[in-house]
Amino acid sequence: MDRCKLEADIAVIAAKLEESLDSTEEVLDHGLSLFDEVEAYLTHSVYDSSSECKPDANIVVLGTTGTGKSTVVSFLFGKGRMLVHHESPFSHVLVSEVPLPGVAIRSGSDSTTLLPICNHVRLGEEVIAAWDMPGSRDTRGPFVELLVHFIFKWMMVGDKTLRFIIVSPPLHERPQIASLQNTINGSLIRAENAVLVYTKCSWDFDPDSTADLKIKESKRGIRSFALPAPVKLDAEGHDYTAQYQEEKCEILTALAELRSDSVKFEDPLPEAAQRLLERKSRRGFSKCTTGRYSVERCKPWRRLLRH
Repeated sequence: MDRCKLEADIAVIAAKLEESLDSTEEVLDHGLSLFDEVEAYLTHSVYDSSSECKPDANIVVLGTTGTGKSTVVSFLFGKGRMLVHHESPFSHVLVSEVPLPGVAIRSGSDSTTLLPICNHVRLGEEVIAAWDMPGSRDTRGPFVELLVHFIFKWMMVGDKTLRFIIVSPPLHERPQIASLQNTINGSLIRAENAVLVYTKCSWDFDPDSTADLKIKESKRGIRSFALPAPVKLDAEGHDYTAQYQEEKCEILTALAELRSDSVKFEDPLPEAAQRLLERKSRRGFSKCTTGRYSVERCKPWRRLLRH
């Protein structure tokens, strides 16, 4: 399945809906039809093409756009080393020596990823499906927010066993604090099924220094780790993986000790996505028969509306 083409189609629809508050029925119907393809892509991603079997568990990597989710996935599960690259005299970033299929590490807060990237990896004796998820707090409009919500709904179908890696930068700004608190306090996360990894940290950052977060008492046992950012003294090609091998082992050990549970996704639709649904509803869900794709024919969309 061509993920890049599907992402491009989604981006086109999202842009058209964002540009005009009175988009044509055809644009809306085409957008609805893409949910069938998204569901097919996600279902296909669960299966390892080499073994045609389901993984033992799923590890889902969560975080806002630009926090370093793809970097964490590559650092923990990639087969090669993470190396320091001098992107500019003032920007040192991490690159993967042997990139995981589909996982692209990009600097900055912009991302082109709209669909999760799933790789089957080993964690001890287990085969794990590691999901590099699209970032939350996306700025590409209500249709993308609706898509991300649908993806999380799909992840909960069929009692999938899930563990979570929450990725966050050091908490220097109030929106970062609020976002992390909301993620931890959400319906997915428990102390027994998640770890927290801070990225882009200073060398002396203490991951336990944020113990005063306003989170539920039952979730204060979540283990937290810190991955320092590359520094100016790191040479081009510096082996970041070797330098932080101890931290890598500690995180992987903590992941292996987590309990894999089936959980419920009870977060409400984002307001902008809800308004998009209401706009569509006003135009008539029950009599929507114009265009090739009607709401009545879009099974994934109907399931989303029911929950």
